[in-house]
Amino acid sequence: MEPYDRIVELAFQKMKQRDQINDDEAHETLQQLYKHIEDWDGAARGLSFVGDYLVGAHMNKIIARGSATGSTEEFIRLMTKEPFVQKKIIKLMQLRKAGPLDERLTNRIKDVEFERAINLHPSLHGNAPDQYIHRFLCCLFMEIMTPVASQSALKKIAKILNVRDASISFVNLQVRVRGQVEDSLKRLHLDQEASNLDVFRRAVIAHHILEAHKELSVK
Repeated sequence: MEPYDRIVELAFQKMKQRDQINDDEAHETLQQLYKHIEDWDGAARGLSFVGDYLVGAHMNKIIARGSATGSTEEFIRLMTKEPFVQKKIIKLMQLRKAGPLDERLTNRIKDVEFERAINLHPSLHGNAPDQYIHRFLCCLFMEIMTPVASQSALKKIAKILNVRDASISFVNLQVRVRGQVEDSLKRLHLDQEASNLDVFRRAVIAHHILEAHKELSVK
């Protein structure tokens, strides 16, 4: 057993105590996105559905906006109007369609350099929309990531879970954190129960790590 296994166990219990209606909506919204990607023909002209999953009601059902910086309008414009960014979105969608949806995808996702394409785009005005970028990535690959879009929160969780190098890329850190949670569930013999969870509920266990850590530290 690892020292943080008790934290993961409590986070797992907290996941089961969440508002089930809200989590059902999050799961259904994710499945709608994945169905769009599955039915997508691979052409840039067929990416119009992406606009519904960038900001607003659809995205907020899955991951809250949080303390996002950067202009919402700028993010939407770059994602829906700029050909160079759309090429990156196409590559990410192709990776999801090709699979397999496991940690072997990590470096291929990172190599797309999606975040860099937006943050360094010559037409970007104002602050980099990091939180919006992270939310989009997390939703695209929720099977191997978590709904924690805040880099600072993710680094705190990684430290609790003994991920030694928290300075790695956002994508790598997401997959490492998720992997630590999954390995802990196996040690706790909760993996069978977790396997019956939908994609969102299984991923959201990681969201409760900070809360669980704080609660156990007080005792």
